Amino acid sequence: MEKVGIPTLTIVTSAFSSLADNTAAGEGAPSWCKSVIEHPVGGISEAQVRANVDKIWPDIKAKLTGWKPQASTAAASAQPYPLKTFKVKGDEATVNEFMSRRHYTMSLPVILPTKERVEKMLTGTTRAPSEVLGKVGPRDGVLTVELVAVHAVMAGCKPEYMPAIIAACEALLDPAVNWRGCNTSTGSLTMLIVYNGPIVKKLGIANSVGAAGASQPVNNRIGYCLSLIAEVVGGSFPGVDMSNLGAPSDLVAWVVGEDEAHLPKGWDSFAVSRGFGKDESVVTVAGVYPGVDHMDHSATTLDRYLEGFRSVTGMGGIFRSRIGYQGTDNKDITPIIIFSPELLNFASDNGLDRAAFQKAFWEKTSLPLKYLAGINQSQLDIFAKRYGIEITPDTMIPQAMAPEDLCIVVSGGMGKHAHLFTPFGGCASRVVGN
Repeated sequence: MEKVGIPTLTIVTSAFSSLADNTAAGEGAPSWCKSVIEHPVGGISEAQVRANVDKIWPDIKAKLTGWKPQASTAAASAQPYPLKTFKVKGDEATVNEFMSRRHYTMSLPVILPTKERVEKMLTGTTRAPSEVLGKVGPRDGVLTVELVAVHAVMAGCKPEYMPAIIAACEALLDPAVNWRGCNTSTGSLTMLIVYNGPIVKKLGIANSVGAAGASQPVNNRIGYCLSLIAEVVGGSFPGVDMSNLGAPSDLVAWVVGEDEAHLPKGWDSFAVSRGFGKDESVVTVAGVYPGVDHMDHSATTLDRYLEGFRSVTGMGGIFRSRIGYQGTDNKDITPIIIFSPELLNFASDNGLDRAAFQKAFWEKTSLPLKYLAGINQSQLDIFAKRYGIEITPDTMIPQAMAPEDLCIVVSGGMGKHAHLFTPFGGCASRVVGN
C-alpha cells in the first residue's frame, strides 16, 4: 500500500515484535513501518487500553506522516539451489555446538549432513534436488528437495524414507493446514502425521503398540526430520515460535500408520474415506494441540462408552474442535480421533460401518451450549444456518459441523484407548510418490 501512496502502519504487541520482524523479513520487507504497543491488549481494563494507546499515539502519528523505508543493507537472497557448504574445524560435538548456536538444529545432536551423505539420501527419490516444494513460515524459507534430504540426514533417516517425507512436506504446505500458524502460535502445537497404504509395511511405519512412542525408528526419524524442517527452514525457534510452554512433540512430531489389518469389519481405511484408492500410499497431516487420552475399561456398550467420551471432550480447550473454531464452515477443521483396534470392537459388535459410527459419535458426544465456553457467534451462526435451527443455551453442540467430517483413525495397541487431537487448522492429504 505504501507503494501506491497510502501511508501504512502495523501495530504489534511488545511480546510479538520479534515474530513480526521475522515474518516481514521473510516476505521481503526487512524495513517496515510498525509501532509497538505494550502486551497484552486483551483481558485488561478499558482504562489500561487507553493508557497504552496514548503512550504510542505520538509514534503512530509521526510514522504515518513521515516514515520512509530504509535502504536495505541485507545481502541479496541466496539462490535456494544448490545449497552452500561450509567447513568447521573440530570433532562432531564441536560441529554440533556450532550448528546449534546458529539455529541449524533444535539443540539436540544430529548426524552431520556432509555432501556425501546428502547425495546418498537423494538416491531415495526421483525428484530433482533443485525442485522447490514451497516456502516454510514464518520466515518463508525456501524448501527444496535437496534441503529435505539435508534434514533427513540430520534426523537419521534412510534414503527410502524420502518419498514419505516429501509427501508430508507437500501436505503441510497446503494453505488449509496453516503450517505458519502452527510454527508461531502461543499454543503447544505439533504436527500429526498419519500414513496409509503399502508405504506403511514397506517402510515399517509403526501402527500397533506404542506407535507414536519411543523405539519406533521410522516414525521417530520422520517426525524429527519434519520438526527440524519447521524450525530450521521455517525459523520457528523460541521467540519467533511463541508457544507458551512448548512440548516434547516440538522435537519429534506425532507419526503413526493406520492399522488397516485390524479395521472394524466392513470398514475402509482412513485414506479411502478421504477419497483415495485402496492401493495408494497416502499421508494425511494436521497441526494439532496435545492429544487427550480417553480410557474407559468399564464401558460394556457403545452408548456407555460415548457418554464417557462426551465428558472428556467438555474439558477446557477441547471446545475449540467443535463446529470449526475459526468460524468457517470448513470440514477439514475437525478433530482427529485415533482409536485402538480393541475399542472399535464396539463398532463391529453393533454392525456399524464408518459412517454409522461417525454419526453415533457425533450425536452422543454433543454437549449443550451452556456448558461450553469460547464458541463465538460466527460459529453458531454457521451451525444454525446449516441445520435450520435456532440456537439456545440448550442446543447440543457436536464435535464437528457434520458426522462425515470427523477424522477417525485406527492405530495403537490393546486397551480401550482413544486419543482426541484438537485441530489448529485443517487436514491435508497427499499421495506418496517416488
